[in-house]
Amino acid sequence: MSTKYLEISQVSKVFGNTAVVQGFDLNVSRGEFVTVIGHSGCGKSTVLSMVAGLTHSSAGAIILGGKELREPGPDRGVVFQAPNLFPWMSALQNVQLGVEQAQPRKSRREHAQVAAHYLELVGLGDCLHKKPAALSAGMRQRVGLARAFALDPKLLLLDEPFGMLDSLTRMELQDVLIELWSQNDKSALMITHDVDEALLLSDRVVMMTSGPRAHVGEILRVQLPRPRVRKAVLEDPSYYVMRERIIGFLESQAHRPAPAAEAVSVSPEPTVVPAPPTGRAGCEQVAS
Repeated sequence: MSTKYLEISQVSKVFGNTAVVQGFDLNVSRGEFVTVIGHSGCGKSTVLSMVAGLTHSSAGAIILGGKELREPGPDRGVVFQAPNLFPWMSALQNVQLGVEQAQPRKSRREHAQVAAHYLELVGLGDCLHKKPAALSAGMRQRVGLARAFALDPKLLLLDEPFGMLDSLTRMELQDVLIELWSQNDKSALMITHDVDEALLLSDRVVMMTSGPRAHVGEILRVQLPRPRVRKAVLEDPSYYVMRERIIGFLESQAHRPAPAAEAVSVSPEPTVVPAPPTGRAGCEQVAS
């Protein structure tokens, strides 16, 4: 598979007089799942927003499938931390709206069939006509996942999609995401604060330096076999070695002195770290 399906080349973002991100370089292969991890405020979500076309970069280029990205488009399906559903629309209508924009040549009936299919896949087949107020937080986020996959995008972008959920719901939706991604073979770029989540989901974990002028510090290749089952992953001895590697990097960044405001630096090449050797949701009514 291509090593440059998504190319993020020397991308920077300046707010006022501060370069939040500077010299960010990353390639994502076709069908690869990559997570970006780093401390709060390091610019992870800013990078994702630039790839989504929601924020313009100050320098550099972002190319997807040979085309430079300059604005939002249906070739990228985005899942945010909050599902951002239209409250007056049903789950089916929320997903169908995106399908209509991405696939305008299909009929309304076909749009509805696609939307219903993906809601079935995320375990909400019994909730098609429920509005967001009648769904739990986890169910609403399932709708968000269904909406992103239903677009049939070239690239899936996930900005801490499970960060607002309790731990049990978070684990359930991680499993849903693994299943959806395995069936669709999409390239995915995900932002997370959770080391265990990154290792469970990823082919590679990208570790960002602390800001300002944050960039790629290290990249860890996760060579745990797929398909992944949580229990098997946790029993793999290499899992804990990789986990300590990521935590060690993050701790080193927590104690890194902030660079001088007037300094201008060129991002070093990232260190590539090899890996060590080796449901269905019930549709209960909830209070609005």
